[in-house]
Parts: sequence; C-alpha cells; structure tokens
Amino acid sequence: MRVLEYNPRDRDVRYMLGVIYSRQGQIEKGRSEFTEVIAIDENYAKAYYNLAALYANEGPFRNVDKASILFKRYLELDQTSMYREKIERWLEKYDSQGNAIQKLNQGRPSEQPENKDFKKWLKEQSEKINE
Repeated sequence: MRVLEYNPRDRDVRYMLGVIYSRQGQIEKGRSEFTEVIAIDENYAKAYYNLAALYANEGPFRNVDKASILFKRYLELDQTSMYREKIERWLEKYDSQGNAIQKLNQGRPSEQPENKDFKKWLKEQSEKINE
C-alpha cells in the first residue's frame, strides 16, 4: 500500500493486490484491482486471465459473456500460454452456450449450471501463475 502512495499506477502492485483480495474472498476488490491494471496497461495478460476467472466463477455463470471476452483477450496477448487448451475448451463449451442462452433470454443473465471441475482448475492455475 505504501508503494501505491508514491506510485498509484504501479501495475505490478495493483495486480498482486488483486490476487490477494481474490484469495481472501474479497471478489469486488480483486476485480477492481485487475480492472485498474488493465486501465494502466492494456497488454497485461495475467490481469485479463484473473479477471476472467473471477467472472467465470460467478454462479451460476451469470457473467460468462464477460469471462469469454477476457479469456479471448488473454489468449491474444499470451500466444504461448500453457493454459491455452483448457481455456479454449471452456470457451467452446460456455462461450457458444452463453451466447445462445443470452439470445433465448433476450439479454438477461444466463442460468447455466456451475462447472465445478473448471472452478477447481481455475483455482489451481491461478496459484501456479502467482508462484
């Protein structure tokens, strides 16, 4: 926090705050920090990934559309991501399903069931990224 007193636009400190808040269950604060990182540096790939993970984990996938957009941007920025295959599978399953459900619901949030395996995977991957 002291670093931010002198440099409120320090993207790395803000990113780590987002990770800390997210792990503590302070989702809104984590989301806010990741959003701020992207505002500071629109090419900070890990911020897109973590922000997408927060949206993807909102139940029951009410924000699949936001997660999809953020995951796609992450994959654009990190061409060699070791998470590419799993994210692409998630996008195949939930992006198209989310779009179809949103059309049926006329833009209202989707009512997709939670995918607990994906939630577990995201948590594990988030921990690996931040090691």
